Amino acid sequence: MYNNDMRQKLTLRYILILISCCGLSAAALGMLTNVAGVFFTPVADDLGVGRGLVSLTYTISCLALAAGGLLTVRITSRLPLRVVVISAGLLFALSTAGCGLAKGILVLYILNAVRGLAAGVIGNVLVTQIMNSWFLKNTGTFTSIAMALSGLTGAVFSLVLSKIIAAADWRTGYYTAAAISLLFELPAMFFLRSIKPQDAGYAPYGSGSDDHTSVSGSGAAAVRPSEATETVLPPADPVYADAVSSKTLLKAFLLTLFFAMAVALATSYPQHFPGISESLIHSPETGALMVTICLIMNSVGKLTLGVLTDRFGTRRSVLLFSFLLFTGFLLLLFVRKPAGMFPAAALIGLSYALSTVGIVMIVRTVFGLERYNQIYPRIVLFATVSSAFGSSLIGFIYDGTGSYIPAFILVIAVIALEIAAVFTVFKMKK
Repeated sequence: MYNNDMRQKLTLRYILILISCCGLSAAALGMLTNVAGVFFTPVADDLGVGRGLVSLTYTISCLALAAGGLLTVRITSRLPLRVVVISAGLLFALSTAGCGLAKGILVLYILNAVRGLAAGVIGNVLVTQIMNSWFLKNTGTFTSIAMALSGLTGAVFSLVLSKIIAAADWRTGYYTAAAISLLFELPAMFFLRSIKPQDAGYAPYGSGSDDHTSVSGSGAAAVRPSEATETVLPPADPVYADAVSSKTLLKAFLLTLFFAMAVALATSYPQHFPGISESLIHSPETGALMVTICLIMNSVGKLTLGVLTDRFGTRRSVLLFSFLLFTGFLLLLFVRKPAGMFPAAALIGLSYALSTVGIVMIVRTVFGLERYNQIYPRIVLFATVSSAFGSSLIGFIYDGTGSYIPAFILVIAVIALEIAAVFTVFKMKK
């Protein structure tokens, strides 16, 4: 670890990088997935199609989002970062505006595929790459700040867009969403020049070096990211690791993958809070308030988890949030009154922190920065698919049984296994 006596100021350069990543997160996730639901009913009514067909736009955008994230590392290694950010950012904004011009559901499917792909390129994978490279100190806190903006954006602009759609129409809603997305992307378009600070002549924050250093000088060379992370698996030469510990690495990957898919599945449940409330014969306001509480905890949970990982480590923090999530679903299973359902919604809202900050920190901690760019996009791909299809799975379970209880039992069992997976992967420390 770096000497605590080494001090480094959080200068304007680092603040601009953080603001840029916040903007990308808000645009790529907040204005794509977290506001999607406000368009389902008005689009379905206007185009004369079922809500199920319109809700497929969400699934398509999520799958494309995962594919875009998988391509991020390859694209950024071949093209200048500024070109990537500007191109993908404009493509996302233009395709969002294009949705407002759509005359049929097929066009919306195509445009949402384009939106998802563009958002994936400038989304979580790129943001966490930049955060891991630029911030060695308090990485969890800074990463959580960037990711919390997506939840806060969803909470605020879902209400804003709902009012705009009610006052005008859903097409105006898409035009507004496009304009807001572009505004969020502007800082990154202006200030992001490189993923690694050394390429821009800077030292990472927390390296103990001066913030501005020569790329070829000793300041950049002295920065060793692997020393700033907990090491569970050997962070040495990847060729050596592949040859000697391939089974260990595969086991760690599968355990981490299960964790990611489990917490991503949990994020599918808040979309059903209105239906869950109705099934328990509560007012529509009860379900709406559950969603609001959950979205608030989306942002609060991400910020809290980031701070906790920096203070107490990844393992303890992730396990604490996992146990709280487990408790939330137990409350929802056994308590049928709003007094218990509201706290349950708050605890379930922590699933968003686990599916973003939690995944980032576990991959970073278990595999180290040396393998992060290889492992994280693949983990996110499967997690996004789990979230995309999780909502439909819950709906099918309800349709087949007439109750949400089997769906609650399923996720409780999955979260219990997820907790066991976290315990196991951290026991592999050598």
